[in-house]
Amino acid sequence: MTENQVFKPNEKLIQAYWIISTFVFFIAIIITIACFLPIFLSEEPLAQSTIIAAIVIGSIELFIYLLSFLCTFYYYKSLEYELTPEEVVVRKGFIFQRMHTLPLRALTNITIYRGITDRLLGLGTLKVHTAGYSGTSSAEVNISGLIDYQKIHDQIVAKTKKFKSMTPKASIEEEEEEEKERITFKAEKNLQGIFEELKEIKKLLKENL
Repeated sequence: MTENQVFKPNEKLIQAYWIISTFVFFIAIIITIACFLPIFLSEEPLAQSTIIAAIVIGSIELFIYLLSFLCTFYYYKSLEYELTPEEVVVRKGFIFQRMHTLPLRALTNITIYRGITDRLLGLGTLKVHTAGYSGTSSAEVNISGLIDYQKIHDQIVAKTKKFKSMTPKASIEEEEEEEKERITFKAEKNLQGIFEELKEIKKLLKENL
């Protein structure tokens, strides 16, 4: 594996989005039918406004459903993941592009999630949590549409181990040691300056005597 590993979700993720969109569309159609069916079955004459409202609502639902297919394709194209020695980077968004950069040292939990659609298509999602999101149930970023989700999960976990070994105490000790070195260097430099001045004074005294 290279130092910087760039990868994209599998194309089956598009199918997963389409399945979800189709499910939501049919739910919306069923709700619409349930709302208008009693009116159409009643013996009272239908008002023209009721018929127009049913047609308009159905048309809007169909338009949103078809539009979701197009948006899903371009959203999938915008998804890109990158794993570096120090960060996890997620890029997404075909209208407004966003980039999430998560330092590996801040990762607290990485879970594998596989919903019904994921299992049907052989996909998996990595839910990445950081210290800032440790108090919430939602993940900071989701790495979706992965076929080799277990392999990438293990790679991220392996990369975080070197940061986990550096405890806060060790970091403080390193900072204190660096501060001591800076003070020692500064003191040595000052002593050297004083020594040079003493040599100059000694030289002037010899010249005057």
